[in-house]
Amino acid sequence: MKQMTLASAKGFEVHGRATRKAEFLARMQTLVPWAQVCALIEPHYPKAGNGRPPVGLERMLRMYLIANRLLKFGRTNL
Repeated sequence: MKQMTLASAKGFEVHGRATRKAEFLARMQTLVPWAQVCALIEPHYPKAGNGRPPVGLERMLRMYLIANRLLKFGRTNL
């Protein structure tokens, strides 16, 4: 059995602080029109066939955008 912390006790979930990662992902969710972007890319995205199945389109797109954002952020601080 895990030891309960004050943060996990009932009624204290409103006192939690959002991390930068959670804030960024929430902001990205509201800014990017995922349905339209996925519909635009889907005809050109690889389909499952013989061999290794491709990573899901939305997952790959999210990873690509996060990587570009992080690399761009890293370059501006140099």
